[in-house]
Amino acid sequence: MFIKKLIPELLSALDEAGFEEPSELQASCIPLIKSGIDLLAIAPDGEGKTSTIVISVIQKLKHAQDDVFRALVVVKDQKSAHELESQFKDFAKNTDLRIYAVPEARDMEKVRDVIYFGMDVVIGTAKRLNELCIINGLNFGNLQIYAIDDGEAVTKQEYISQIDRLSKSVTKAQKIFFANKLTQKVERFAEEYMNVDDILEFE
Repeated sequence: MFIKKLIPELLSALDEAGFEEPSELQASCIPLIKSGIDLLAIAPDGEGKTSTIVISVIQKLKHAQDDVFRALVVVKDQKSAHELESQFKDFAKNTDLRIYAVPEARDMEKVRDVIYFGMDVVIGTAKRLNELCIINGLNFGNLQIYAIDDGEAVTKQEYISQIDRLSKSVTKAQKIFFANKLTQKVERFAEEYMNVDDILEFE
């Protein structure tokens, strides 16, 4: 089973967190993400989509590296950003990975400096990440993983221009996209920005 192939530091944290048997989605998606392919999966709440992102990113990055961030995770709102940051820190506590949720109300030049000082995983809404990229010149050149959680919310009409601008700045990274529902905008995003042959759907 894939879980035996995770790095010891992650396995230990999962054990402490009471993680037992993976869901069907986790068992299917984590090895695929580990292989480096783009992945689009649809599943209802409770199937472990968010934890799959967290486990996969930690497994792929393993440890801190230089002063460049290598994983970018887009979420629907600030509450989700902080919740995801907390889960990342729980699962990565035995590593030296540096996790940062971009705050909603803070000077973006200072936020940029925090990231450049040394972060491995950056989490935020499409709006705030766009401000970092376009206005404050955040460089995505070393990005390895570009993940989107709650994809049907992130790609709603009022956010689509933001996610489009952000995604056009991410060219070489592996793309991971999870959503509860397969909407037209989710399909459009996959066609425009991902290299996927199949959409994985779980009930």
